[in-house]
Amino acid sequence: MKYILIIVLAVMWLWSYIKFRRKMKYFSVMVGYLIRQVEIMPRPDVKLRLACALTEIQKYKDAYDIYSELLSTGNYIPNRDQAKLNLEFCSSPIPGINSPKNLRWSWWHNFVLFRLGRRRYNFLTEEDYLATNSILRNM
Repeated sequence: MKYILIIVLAVMWLWSYIKFRRKMKYFSVMVGYLIRQVEIMPRPDVKLRLACALTEIQKYKDAYDIYSELLSTGNYIPNRDQAKLNLEFCSSPIPGINSPKNLRWSWWHNFVLFRLGRRRYNFLTEEDYLATNSILRNM
């Protein structure tokens, strides 16, 4: 009975890890797409979407820099309160991390973030998901 339980737990962990890696690859492609969009048209809403995608791949320092740049300038930001919420999230996403830092696809961090993470707002649009899916289909 112990062996069956150990095998079931190992399979559950492996499935969770595979899903995590797929998510990271998906959002990495989305970040590349949004970087190109920011180069083409550097509007605040596109930068907000880029910062949101960066938080999905655990690049909190880069997202923090974008949020702080957008909030410090006098540009019109449609959701200023949500951007402030995301700025606070990037500075401390989970208990124990007290400054913005870029992580390298940490499954353990994602596990803790899912359970103990702070609130954040998602600025990604359906257009971003459709474009990412299109890029992945053509790869």
